Amino acid sequence: MEVELRWDRHFALEQVGGDERILNQLLALAKESMSNKARELEEAFRGRDAGGVAEAAHALKGSASNIGLLSVQETAHAIEIIAAGGEVSSLEQEVKKLVGLVELFVASPAISNEEAL
Repeated sequence: MEVELRWDRHFALEQVGGDERILNQLLALAKESMSNKARELEEAFRGRDAGGVAEAAHALKGSASNIGLLSVQETAHAIEIIAAGGEVSSLEQEVKKLVGLVELFVASPAISNEEAL
């Protein structure tokens, strides 16, 4: 499954008042936090824990929203809505997609460069 990481760098920079140093610190913290939440999402999905899936997806959505990671935000939102209804069995592809997006974000040194991904 191919995933495309969409990042609104302009939005992220606005969130920190245009300070590149703070943006880079925020991105580093987000990478760590989101990596942990993606693991929690996978564990909850494997355990068919709809509440855990919804909670992890909600946290990922919030983190992504704060830094302009649009593709992560949208995918996490879709998962959260379905899982909140108690359904997880149909989410395998979406969970894989979201985890892949988070992994791409975490591994990307270019995320804080001039160009958005």
